[in-house]
Amino acid sequence: MNGQEWRNLRIKLTPTFTSGKMKMMFPTLIDVGRELNDVFRKASSDEETEVKDILARYTTDVISSVAFGIESNSLKNPDVEFRRMGNELAHPTTWQMMLNIVIFAAPKLAKVSPVRDGYQTGILYIDQGHIARETRRVIR
Repeated sequence: MNGQEWRNLRIKLTPTFTSGKMKMMFPTLIDVGRELNDVFRKASSDEETEVKDILARYTTDVISSVAFGIESNSLKNPDVEFRRMGNELAHPTTWQMMLNIVIFAAPKLAKVSPVRDGYQTGILYIDQGHIARETRRVIR
Protein backbone atom coordinates (compact mmCIF):
# COMPACT_ATOMS: atom_id res chain seq x y z
CA MET A 1 0.00 0.00 0.00
CA ASN A 2 1.42 3.37 -0.96
CA GLY A 3 0.56 6.83 -2.17
CA GLN A 4 -2.92 8.23 -1.62
CA GLU A 5 -4.33 4.92 -0.37
CA TRP A 6 -1.73 4.79 2.44
CA ARG A 7 -2.29 8.47 3.26
CA ASN A 8 -6.06 7.98 3.59
CA LEU A 9 -5.62 4.95 5.86
CA ARG A 10 -3.06 6.76 7.99
CA ILE A 11 -5.36 9.76 8.42
CA LYS A 12 -8.12 7.45 9.65
CA LEU A 13 -5.92 5.45 12.05
CA THR A 14 -3.66 8.15 13.51
CA PRO A 15 -6.26 9.52 15.98
CA THR A 16 -6.62 6.01 17.41
CA PHE A 17 -3.00 5.86 18.54
CA THR A 18 -2.46 9.20 20.26
CA SER A 19 -0.48 9.12 23.50
CA GLY A 20 -3.64 9.79 25.52
CA LYS A 21 -5.54 6.93 23.92
CA MET A 22 -2.57 4.59 24.30
CA LYS A 23 -2.48 5.46 28.01
CA MET A 24 -6.18 4.59 28.22
CA MET A 25 -5.49 1.22 26.58
CA PHE A 26 -2.67 0.33 28.94
CA PRO A 27 -4.80 -0.90 31.89
CA THR A 28 -6.60 -3.26 29.52
CA LEU A 29 -3.26 -4.62 28.30
CA ILE A 30 -2.20 -5.16 31.92
CA ASP A 31 -5.44 -6.98 32.81
CA VAL A 32 -5.33 -9.26 29.77
CA GLY A 33 -1.59 -9.76 30.33
CA ARG A 34 -2.34 -11.04 33.85
CA GLU A 35 -4.83 -13.50 32.39
CA LEU A 36 -2.17 -14.59 29.89
CA ASN A 37 0.25 -15.13 32.77
CA ASP A 38 -2.34 -17.30 34.55
CA VAL A 39 -2.86 -19.37 31.39
CA PHE A 40 0.90 -19.92 31.01
CA ARG A 41 1.22 -20.93 34.68
CA LYS A 42 -1.50 -23.54 34.23
CA ALA A 43 -0.02 -24.65 30.91
CA SER A 44 3.47 -25.09 32.37
CA SER A 45 2.21 -28.12 34.29
CA ASP A 46 1.10 -29.76 31.04
CA GLU A 47 3.56 -31.72 28.92
CA GLU A 48 2.83 -29.82 25.70
CA THR A 49 1.50 -26.31 25.23
CA GLU A 50 0.21 -24.80 22.01
CA VAL A 51 1.73 -21.33 22.37
CA LYS A 52 0.43 -20.09 19.01
CA ASP A 53 -3.16 -20.76 20.08
CA ILE A 54 -2.68 -19.10 23.47
CA LEU A 55 -1.15 -15.99 21.90
CA ALA A 56 -3.94 -15.85 19.29
CA ARG A 57 -6.46 -15.92 22.14
CA TYR A 58 -4.52 -13.17 23.94
CA THR A 59 -4.59 -11.06 20.77
CA THR A 60 -8.32 -11.68 20.42
CA ASP A 61 -8.94 -10.54 24.00
CA VAL A 62 -6.86 -7.37 23.56
CA ILE A 63 -8.44 -6.40 20.23
CA SER A 64 -11.99 -7.18 21.33
CA SER A 65 -11.58 -5.15 24.51
CA VAL A 66 -9.61 -2.18 23.18
CA ALA A 67 -11.21 -1.79 19.77
CA PHE A 68 -14.78 -2.92 20.46
CA GLY A 69 -15.20 -2.74 24.24
CA ILE A 70 -16.18 -6.41 24.38
CA GLU A 71 -14.63 -8.70 26.97
CA SER A 72 -14.41 -11.92 24.99
CA ASN A 73 -12.46 -13.90 27.63
CA SER A 74 -11.08 -16.24 24.99
CA LEU A 75 -8.06 -16.99 27.20
CA LYS A 76 -10.42 -18.67 29.63
CA ASN A 77 -12.78 -20.07 27.01
CA PRO A 78 -11.27 -20.68 23.55
CA ASP A 79 -14.69 -21.31 21.99
CA VAL A 80 -16.24 -17.88 22.61
CA GLU A 81 -18.42 -16.38 19.88
CA PHE A 82 -16.15 -13.38 19.18
CA ARG A 83 -13.18 -15.63 18.45
CA ARG A 84 -15.26 -17.99 16.34
CA MET A 85 -16.47 -15.06 14.24
CA GLY A 86 -12.92 -13.80 13.84
CA ASN A 87 -11.82 -17.21 12.61
CA GLU A 88 -14.71 -17.31 10.15
CA LEU A 89 -13.65 -13.94 8.75
CA ALA A 90 -10.02 -14.99 8.49
CA HIS A 91 -10.79 -18.35 6.88
CA PRO A 92 -13.91 -18.00 4.72
CA THR A 93 -15.54 -21.02 3.12
CA THR A 94 -16.12 -21.20 -0.62
CA TRP A 95 -19.77 -20.30 -0.03
CA GLN A 96 -18.77 -17.21 1.99
CA MET A 97 -16.32 -16.10 -0.72
CA MET A 98 -19.05 -16.43 -3.37
CA LEU A 99 -21.47 -14.52 -1.14
CA ASN A 100 -18.90 -11.76 -0.63
CA ILE A 101 -18.50 -11.43 -4.41
CA VAL A 102 -22.26 -11.00 -4.75
CA ILE A 103 -22.30 -8.47 -1.90
CA PHE A 104 -19.48 -6.53 -3.53
CA ALA A 105 -21.01 -6.69 -7.02
CA ALA A 106 -24.61 -5.95 -5.97
CA PRO A 107 -24.69 -4.19 -2.58
CA LYS A 108 -28.35 -3.17 -2.94
CA LEU A 109 -29.33 -6.80 -3.45
CA ALA A 110 -27.24 -7.79 -0.42
CA LYS A 111 -29.08 -5.30 1.80
CA VAL A 112 -32.48 -6.86 1.10
CA SER A 113 -31.21 -10.45 1.14
CA PRO A 114 -32.01 -12.52 4.25
CA VAL A 115 -28.68 -14.36 3.79
CA ARG A 116 -25.88 -13.06 6.00
CA ASP A 117 -22.19 -13.74 5.74
CA GLY A 118 -19.72 -13.83 8.64
CA TYR A 119 -18.83 -10.16 8.20
CA GLN A 120 -22.44 -9.02 8.47
CA THR A 121 -23.04 -11.29 11.45
CA GLY A 122 -19.90 -9.90 13.11
CA ILE A 123 -21.07 -6.32 12.60
CA LEU A 124 -24.45 -7.18 14.14
CA TYR A 125 -22.66 -8.81 17.11
CA ILE A 126 -20.52 -5.71 17.66
CA ASP A 127 -23.58 -3.43 17.39
CA GLN A 128 -25.36 -5.54 20.00
CA GLY A 129 -22.32 -5.20 22.25
CA HIS A 130 -22.35 -1.41 21.90
CA ILE A 131 -26.07 -1.29 22.70
CA ALA A 132 -25.57 -3.52 25.76
CA ARG A 133 -22.70 -1.33 27.03
CA GLU A 134 -24.75 1.85 26.54
CA THR A 135 -27.68 0.27 28.40
CA ARG A 136 -25.42 -0.76 31.31
CA ARG A 137 -23.50 2.56 31.07
CA VAL A 138 -20.17 0.76 30.66
CA ILE A 139 -17.39 3.18 29.68
CA ARG A 140 -14.31 1.95 27.82
